[in-house]
Amino acid sequence: MQAFTDQSAIALENARLFEEVARKSHELEIASQHKSQFVANMSHELRTPLAAILGYAELIQSLKCTAGVSGLSRPWVRARHFRWNSRPVPSFRKTGS
Repeated sequence: MQAFTDQSAIALENARLFEEVARKSHELEIASQHKSQFVANMSHELRTPLAAILGYAELIQSLKCTAGVSGLSRPWVRARHFRWNSRPVPSFRKTGS
């Protein structure tokens, strides 16, 4: 009889733990979706002004309007590098990782 009582207690504890794991998993999934949305929004917020700055820098370089503007090439190259390296972050959920 004691063995049955012990097994019942273990089964109840396992069921409680399983529910807790399922609830935490759901909470983590929601947090991951929020993180992905935040990264996408921040990427957009950074790219929009960067595109305008790059366009203006390219315009200045194409017009050869270097009078009064010095050292334009270094920030332009860095901005292009940032734009190239700030592609949207792949969703690990979609890739199965």
